[in-house]
Amino acid sequence: MRLLKMKKYLLAAVALAALIVSCSSPVKEPSAVVSGRMIGNDVETLYLVKATDGLDNSEMVDSVRLDENGCFRFELSQTDSSPRFYKLVYAGGRPVTLLIGDGDRITVDSAGDIFHNYTIEGSDESELIRQFNREYYGGYDRLLSLADMASHASSSEAAALNKQIYRTIVETIQAQVRFVGAHADRLASVYAMRQTLPAPFAEAFAGEGITNAHRNTVVEAVGRSYPTSPYIDVLRADMAAEQAVAELSDKITYQDFPEIELPDIYGTRHKLSQMRGKVILLYFWAAGLGNSNTMNADLRTVYDKYHDRGLEIYQVSADTDSVTWIEAVRGQKLPWVSVCDYQGPYSLPFRVYNVTSLPTVYLIDREGDIVATGSTLAELDRRIAALL
Repeated sequence: MRLLKMKKYLLAAVALAALIVSCSSPVKEPSAVVSGRMIGNDVETLYLVKATDGLDNSEMVDSVRLDENGCFRFELSQTDSSPRFYKLVYAGGRPVTLLIGDGDRITVDSAGDIFHNYTIEGSDESELIRQFNREYYGGYDRLLSLADMASHASSSEAAALNKQIYRTIVETIQAQVRFVGAHADRLASVYAMRQTLPAPFAEAFAGEGITNAHRNTVVEAVGRSYPTSPYIDVLRADMAAEQAVAELSDKITYQDFPEIELPDIYGTRHKLSQMRGKVILLYFWAAGLGNSNTMNADLRTVYDKYHDRGLEIYQVSADTDSVTWIEAVRGQKLPWVSVCDYQGPYSLPFRVYNVTSLPTVYLIDREGDIVATGSTLAELDRRIAALL
């Protein structure tokens, strides 16, 4: 009997000790927390997305539904010592960009339009991004509004609006440059430098504002503030690409149009200038696009219609997969010059000709002047007929 009681006491003691140990074990705190409240809008679900270290893609981290009071909370179990770019994404608006690192407890509140009215606490870097967005995207949105008004205005009204458009572009670019100069040692400047004006103003003002001198200053300053940040290499890559374009552009032989010399599927190199004296349809495309068959069918219609009268086509591919491109050219039996260097949109011709979407078409007359451009072939048919 005594032995039985001792066993009971022993089991009770062990159980009590286990309970004490389990209760006293520390609960692991999340590495970072993003919480807040969003009211006065129709947002129901928030998504937290993390940018890749190369800033060329993103991945979903988590999603939450706002509660009845508009509150939300994200808990991150693992973050990096050097802050990384994240975005709060929601339907119907621009995302809110955050910089999140180990130990951060960030609060994001907004009322009404989230992007234009949010506030940040708990992250100085994220607050700097908010301040930049307020000024830069204020100008960005004014620019869109003015451009829309100008497109529907009379000639006299459009002239006045165009002056406002130009002034707004200059002010917005200057705001970007000022911010980067004032915060060169902050990761928020990396974000600021990579923002661009809406098309077509971005192309028209390419080379204005942020330069490699600014990027180099930020690389050095951020390198001191955040020596392990992967974004330093991103900026160095941006600088190298910009420098390469500048150097190669200096070597381009200009007719009245920039020269292109790239290989076809057999490795034979073709110069665009070899077609000089003909009407040239310079066509940027990608076989990897789902509608490439339709695009080339339309292109063939134009080619068959005008080739005997002096039309030539020089087709440049943005494909990076040789198999996809070669099979498309062979399978569709394309009768014109089709070339590719597998560098995708980073290929020099795409940069020199400011190709920002596919397909893009340039029409070059017999004298070598670029006389028309557009994204569809139908709108160029009349011009081709007139030139021939």
